Formats: sequence, structure tokens, C-alpha cells
Amino acid sequence: MKVFRTADATFVRSFEGHTHHVTGVSWRADGRLLATCGADGAVKVWDARSGDQQRTVEGAKKEVTSIRFVADSDTVIIGTGANTVRQLNAANGGGVRDYAGATDYVFSVAASGDGKTIVSGGQESVVRAWNDQGQVIATFEAPKSEPAPATAAK
Repeated sequence: MKVFRTADATFVRSFEGHTHHVTGVSWRADGRLLATCGADGAVKVWDARSGDQQRTVEGAKKEVTSIRFVADSDTVIIGTGANTVRQLNAANGGGVRDYAGATDYVFSVAASGDGKTIVSGGQESVVRAWNDQGQVIATFEAPKSEPAPATAAK
């Protein structure tokens, strides 16, 4: 993963360590930590100022597809190709909470600004929202397609 200064497109730093392609990046609100996830099934936490890798969290059964810091905390939400949405402690790598319900590949995760709502979406065409205690508070399914009208034979 590489960081560039947007004002003038100047290269700032490279963060190297994943053994497969990087699938997600998230900055902590204070800009001091950076978290990456990848197809190697790993989450890596970096000191954004020095470029030093602080830790690697492994153990995902498949690729980690998406990552987001939760508010200004030391926790991240991850989505995986193994139908999993989890909250991890970026400071020590430990699991905080699992968010149940996904039945297929998770493409994306997000957290509200205050960290009280977690959202994911994926292959099953369902967006789920949980509260910060892991309880589902809303499920949005894709509209069912209407069958095409029958045409008369000529």
C-alpha cells in the first residue's frame, strides 16, 4: 500500500507486508494509525507516521475484503469472503465481537461516526445494520424482480 500527498501527488511512504493483494485500507480518525486487509486473510496495523508495522492479525478463513476503524477507537470492523463481519481490537489483535447474519461473501463494512451502528453488504444483496452490541437493527433486501409479462404468440 502506498500513501501520496493529495495536494501535489508527492509519494510519502510505502507500507509493505501483505503476501497477496490489499483489499481495504482505513485510517483511524486521528490519522496516527492505518489498518489494511488483504486476500492473504490478514489484517495489518501500521503507525502511519513512521511506517512501522505494529501487528498482524491472522486467522480469517478466507480473504479479508473490507476494513473500517470504528469512530476514534482502537477497534476495526472487518468483512470476509467467509461470510463474516467481526470487530477486532487493533491495539492487541483480539476479537471484540462477531456480527451474525451474513450468508455469503461480504464486500463492504462501515461504521457510523459515533461507532454505534455497524453496516455490511455483500454477495447476497442484503445490507444489514447492527447496534454496537451486535444486535441486528435493520435488514434491507434487494427488491424482488417482477416476471416479464407474457407475450401472445403470433
